[in-house]
Amino acid sequence: MKTLMKCIFLIACVWAFISCSLDEFYTPDSTDTRSIQFIARPTSFTGYTVRTKASNSLAEMENRVSSAYFLAFNKDGNRFIFDDLTDRIQSNAVPTINLRSDLRTELVTVCYLVNVSYEFASSIETIDDLDNPLNITYADPVQAGAIGVPLLTCSKHNIETCCIPMFSVKTVNLPTDETSFTMELKRSFAKMDVELSMNLEGDDEDHKTKFFNLMEYSVINLPNKVMLIDPAEGIDTLATAVMEPSGWGPSDMEDPVVTDRLFEGEATFGQNEGVSFSFYTPEHFVIPAVSPDDVIPTSTKPEERQKYKPLLVEGQNATLLRLKGLYGEGEEDLVKTLTYDIYLGRNNSDDFCIFRNFRYNNKIRIIDTQNFKDGGDLGVDHRVNL
Repeated sequence: MKTLMKCIFLIACVWAFISCSLDEFYTPDSTDTRSIQFIARPTSFTGYTVRTKASNSLAEMENRVSSAYFLAFNKDGNRFIFDDLTDRIQSNAVPTINLRSDLRTELVTVCYLVNVSYEFASSIETIDDLDNPLNITYADPVQAGAIGVPLLTCSKHNIETCCIPMFSVKTVNLPTDETSFTMELKRSFAKMDVELSMNLEGDDEDHKTKFFNLMEYSVINLPNKVMLIDPAEGIDTLATAVMEPSGWGPSDMEDPVVTDRLFEGEATFGQNEGVSFSFYTPEHFVIPAVSPDDVIPTSTKPEERQKYKPLLVEGQNATLLRLKGLYGEGEEDLVKTLTYDIYLGRNNSDDFCIFRNFRYNNKIRIIDTQNFKDGGDLGVDHRVNL
């Protein structure tokens, strides 16, 4: 009996020691000289030519912090810290975390998950679980102010709001002399800025009565899942990136497509006028199944290769922007309905990769309508339906 009691006592002491060590390792005491601070801050959208067209409401939504969780994993990839920070969020700032740096000698991976549900965050028990896709429910475009904005619903905290998921991961070798680390939060969505204008070639006097009325636009093939952790981690610039996603893409996701996210409005403009708007889309990679050389005639001028872009990804669920409007010349019998499909990516000819946390500036100009009507060279444009 004494031997049994000694074993029970030893087990209890070991358990108490482990519990105490973990409690000490994770301390909210920022005055402790042995602590490391982890400071989370949202990064800016980056990308090609940046034009700030967003309203204040969109800018606020992009940086909104509605829920936040801090996780830490040991060298074996097992979670040993899970902290729900949601009730401590103030003024859209993710709370700073303080960890003791002297109680472990190992690689520790820390992670912030922002604007995800408690159910999702608490399900991440190992570092491999960070590869789990995040399900997306899209908010009503009128409510959100733009197409493609996720709706966060969290019953534990009674949250239902429009915000964009963000994350940050960092591996730290303990012990360390560093006293703080800045954790840059990356959004798992891209922002698309669109500038649509009519700039017809020739004398402006000849185009006085011509107009374009944008009746509606929609975003087709929005994925309903996104990888929380960046599968393209390490790719820094759009210009130098050679995107060969390692086994991940829309075809690997169950029910990957959300169609016809329609936002109706009216905007009528004439020569040298236009309209601007923005929308969002999750990171989404599509590699064309066919080579451009197989579908684009060899005699095609470089500036006209964009006309064949839709043919490269037929049936592949690439994300596209669909514009629908009326083109007219002031007389009722010259008014035509036009639908224009713009496949999104890093260029206008053969790329269909949308990177997270990037802003894409899409400049769309109507420069020639005569050829569309008369069946000239531009009549073979596979993006336009009259």
